[in-house]
Amino acid sequence: MLQPVLLALLVLAELPGGWAAVRSARIGYLTSYALADTQRRKWILSDLMAERRTAAEIRSYTLRPFMQERVARLAAHARDAEMRAAARQTATRVVAQVATGIATAGVYLVLGVLLSVGLVPLAIAGTAVIAIRAAQASLASLLYAVNQCYEEGLYFSDYLAFCADATRRIPPPGTRPVPGGFDRITADRVTFSYPDAAEPALHEVSVQIGRSEVVALVGENGSGKTTLAKILAGLYRPGTGAVYWDKTLLGDVDPEPMRELIAVIAQDHANWPLTVRHNIAMGRTANPGGLAAAAAASGADTVIDKLTHGYDTLLDRRFKDGAELSGGQWQRIAAARGFYRSAPLLIMDEPTAALDARAESALFSSVREHAKGRSVLLITHRMASVRHADRIYVLRDGRVIEQGRHAELMELGGQYAELYTLQAAQYG
Repeated sequence: MLQPVLLALLVLAELPGGWAAVRSARIGYLTSYALADTQRRKWILSDLMAERRTAAEIRSYTLRPFMQERVARLAAHARDAEMRAAARQTATRVVAQVATGIATAGVYLVLGVLLSVGLVPLAIAGTAVIAIRAAQASLASLLYAVNQCYEEGLYFSDYLAFCADATRRIPPPGTRPVPGGFDRITADRVTFSYPDAAEPALHEVSVQIGRSEVVALVGENGSGKTTLAKILAGLYRPGTGAVYWDKTLLGDVDPEPMRELIAVIAQDHANWPLTVRHNIAMGRTANPGGLAAAAAASGADTVIDKLTHGYDTLLDRRFKDGAELSGGQWQRIAAARGFYRSAPLLIMDEPTAALDARAESALFSSVREHAKGRSVLLITHRMASVRHADRIYVLRDGRVIEQGRHAELMELGGQYAELYTLQAAQYG
């Protein structure tokens, strides 16, 4: 039988290795965590330098040296941090190896002492040496497995925290059925603030949209028009106040089926690498008649007619037979998306920003005709486009400062009249 003291000393001899493994894993994790923002910035800048959509500006503004310098600086920062981490890990392992060597020598020294005083026979001492080596290998494997679990656990704990945070952000299920339509949508004293913003983007804003009405939101940049539109679309939830579809509180219904009742032509629309058909239908059944009507209403039909494969043309030059559209052509496709979705509320956020004068005039001329039976919320800086709206709300600094029809607002002589006059003067 081997002396129990040898087993205790053998376990103690492996403790420095376990400490070193845990410390090295911790250093690696903290370094990766600290460099996450740097690595993400470097990846984004590198991607921008290689993308087709940014190539023209990079060349026009001779941005390449500047971008390369920024990427090189981020790479150097990451390299230096990783080198420091590697140096600390190496120092930790060296200290642990020295401690382990000293402790192992102590084990053999104790075994020699036990042999010399006759407490351990020579035959058993030889067996003890073999057992010590086998035990060291087993303990090393055990410590490696424990360290791997610890290291993976550091990252897995971040994943669990992320999942918990995501769960907290899921809106609660609705308590009321989704309305089939509305006679009036009302935003009642809505206030909304973006995270870390010093001032609210909207402050006690109240607006109304009646069935089959065209309502316009106008104002200078940063006045809160797009934020209000996203709240009315159910994309944002107000901090205070409420949005009602007749008597149904928007916050009391499930958001996903509610969004089926709202069509949005976004200012910052996405250019999906899909066919024209799917870019307009957006996941819905592509009805040929509906596609043609939506394309005609938005002016996208003139774009589609020139494409090699018509509605089956893939809108991405990175793929074979893919086509590339201009900004104005993409905006017509985006407008067709909103027209194709037969929702009772159509929100148009700067739908003509990239269109020429003829296309802009054609689009606004088709809004009332194509939007019969549904309401339109129009956001635009083109004051001439809102003259015939049923109601116009003028926003400034997140507040509604004026409302009424075009003639009433012009007679009022406030901000709307000033903006309209300024734009009209450009054509004088």
